[in-house]
Amino acid sequence: ASGRQIIIFPEGTRVAPGERTRLQPGIVAIAKATGLPVLPVSTDSGRVWGRNSIRKHPGTVHVEVHPPLPTGLDRTAMLQSLETIFYGETHCG
Repeated sequence: ASGRQIIIFPEGTRVAPGERTRLQPGIVAIAKATGLPVLPVSTDSGRVWGRNSIRKHPGTVHVEVHPPLPTGLDRTAMLQSLETIFYGETHCG
């Protein structure tokens, strides 16, 4: 990343609050290739910007920054950790 930040949405698309979707494994490959930790961030932007719409509705988007995941997690462990964070009880969306 050459000192730059990379933002990846492992869902692959916008997801409505309360909706679960399979996380895409590309995040694991990028984390392995860079050797950098993953800093999960949750938003509830799906409330104001629907999945199948370019139209945005007025509203407040909440953002929650979670602790970084340790480097070196295998694919299963990383995806399970992200699912717990994104779909657990404490996430924004």
